[in-house]
Amino acid sequence: SILAFAFNLIQDKRRAKQERTNALTEELVEIAAEFVALGSKFSTLGEKSLVTPLDEFLPELIEQSTDLIGQHSVLFNRARLVMPQSIQQAVQKYSAACISLTFPPFEESSMSPRMNNYVKTERDLVNALRRLRGLTDLVTTGGIDTQEKRIAFADRVTDELIKTMNENGIEVVDGVKKPRL
Repeated sequence: SILAFAFNLIQDKRRAKQERTNALTEELVEIAAEFVALGSKFSTLGEKSLVTPLDEFLPELIEQSTDLIGQHSVLFNRARLVMPQSIQQAVQKYSAACISLTFPPFEESSMSPRMNNYVKTERDLVNALRRLRGLTDLVTTGGIDTQEKRIAFADRVTDELIKTMNENGIEVVDGVKKPRL
């Protein structure tokens, strides 16, 4: 009976440790999901910096970046409380990539590499979390969705929109809509 008692005690300790690990992993995944959602707001702000004149963009940047960085700080600190060493580097790199999108200069030559780094670090964070849960990495096709690909897609969509508007009696000249009479 002593051996059975010892065996049960060991099993109970293992079970308790596994339950604790599972609970921490679930909490970390929830925090990371919020972190990635917040990161997409940083990305949107970074993309906007490429298409909005600086004098129009700066007031929005100041307002939004202060709020985003505050939210980021809270999520990053929550993640630090529960993340294992195995994903620490991925979290830190993703964090830095997000915040870098709020810093000047905002020219395309500076922002495109930062946007590409953001996309790469997001993918790395997601895969680190998947590995933590015992899942394989996500397979991405065609490499990283670079800023150049996004710009090319936006240009194609804009061209189609202008074509459709012209076909429906709305002439677009230099970005200004003019109804045909």
